[in-house]
Amino acid sequence: LNLRYQLIPYFYCLTAEARRTGAPWMRPLCWHYANDPVAAACGTNAVVQRPVAAQVITRQALTGSRSRHREASRDWPRQRGTTPAPRGAESFSLRREAAGSWTVQPVGATADAELMRDLLGTFHELRIAEFASDIVTDFSPYGLVKPDYQWILRGTVTNAVTGVTNDVLAQLDLGNVAGDKVNVRSARELSVYRIRLGDAQKLPDESWKLRDRRVWSFETNEVLRLTIEQSGRKVQLRRPADGNWTWTGGVVKPVEAFSTEETLHRLGQLKAAVWTARGVTNRAGLGFTEDGHKITLELSRGGKPETLTLEFGDKAPSHYPYASTLIEGTPWFFEFPLELYFRVLRDLTIVRPQGF
Repeated sequence: LNLRYQLIPYFYCLTAEARRTGAPWMRPLCWHYANDPVAAACGTNAVVQRPVAAQVITRQALTGSRSRHREASRDWPRQRGTTPAPRGAESFSLRREAAGSWTVQPVGATADAELMRDLLGTFHELRIAEFASDIVTDFSPYGLVKPDYQWILRGTVTNAVTGVTNDVLAQLDLGNVAGDKVNVRSARELSVYRIRLGDAQKLPDESWKLRDRRVWSFETNEVLRLTIEQSGRKVQLRRPADGNWTWTGGVVKPVEAFSTEETLHRLGQLKAAVWTARGVTNRAGLGFTEDGHKITLELSRGGKPETLTLEFGDKAPSHYPYASTLIEGTPWFFEFPLELYFRVLRDLTIVRPQGF
């Protein structure tokens, strides 16, 4: 019963579209994928074109029956490689590779697997908060004539008839903000809907926000020394030939060997909680100061020296600390994992910051 009432607004819009265009609101798969022989042979599935996304409803869900056609075509949707392509602050696309990983095009960078799962989950859970207007002839008041922000979901299909095709599965245009909601429109729809502003803000508008969150990777035995700067003081943590860590530049506190090794091990696999900014930004606004907490790691990899830097700023609204480092020569700002930060406070600080 709950599902029925959730679907009533969609059925209302589809019925209006059917009256306006003559297109059936419950369509066989071959209606959308005429060149796909699997879709043409599948008689037990139907597509209901929802205002925001496409929903596949099977006869099994309606009647509880299970046919051999359903069994044969079960994997058909999963064989399609989906490619979300947003148009906003910058144009970029996200491509799913054969191994299941995602790459950001055109730069070819690897997208973060967890962030991609969250993004696809956001699309899956996207819901209409309210209807703005049923039949719209002028989209300019809604900011949807030339939307500044647009997501296009494409699916790559390979078949013997046409070869490889890149079909548009769904398209979502985002327009003006209306209070705590955002005007949206689906492709080829004459209606305008609204989604929650919080849901819209989950959709990244720049490709770097989806970058792999792995900041760097090194082994503990590759670390030669650490330089810690904080509140105008500077000390070093060195590993002599005997392998025991010692402080130089002033005794700060006893070195807990096992704790320090564990902290460095986790620091060597540092993963940002979330990317905040990159490039030139308002460092002071994020709490970064000249005499703030800074760690410089000197490594030796295959006999070649390498230096990594890590700075800490203020506490983010999430209560995670802001951190910054250089990645390929560009400053990147991110929220530092809180559990690891407490280890850093214990083992790699001179003065414990206020608020932590």
